[in-house]
Amino acid sequence: MKKIMLKIEGMTCSGCSNGLEKYLNKQEGIESAVVNLVMANALIVYDEKKLNRKQLEKFVDEAGFKSAGLYLDENDEQKSKNEKKLFIIFGILAIFLLYISMGGMVGVPVPNNINMRFESY
Repeated sequence: MKKIMLKIEGMTCSGCSNGLEKYLNKQEGIESAVVNLVMANALIVYDEKKLNRKQLEKFVDEAGFKSAGLYLDENDEQKSKNEKKLFIIFGILAIFLLYISMGGMVGVPVPNNINMRFESY
């Protein structure tokens, strides 16, 4: 059994995705098919001895939709790197802000020019 994720175009409602999913699951050689309307893709588990990618795309076309090839989210790796950088930056800024705003209350030495406590002697 082999898995493939195809990008699907032309789905506008849950009826479309359900209809395509049922149609694909009825086809000979397809073990299971799960269609996601929001992501506009179909995850298909099929027998590679009986079917190939072109035949799967033909099934999608027969159901009234268009297969736009393999579903690849090539930005995932770049997104995770950017998210990690932002997490580190905002984490450092949050710690710095907590140090300035709460340092004097918990007894941590805070420089006088950024100390938030106004004490008169």
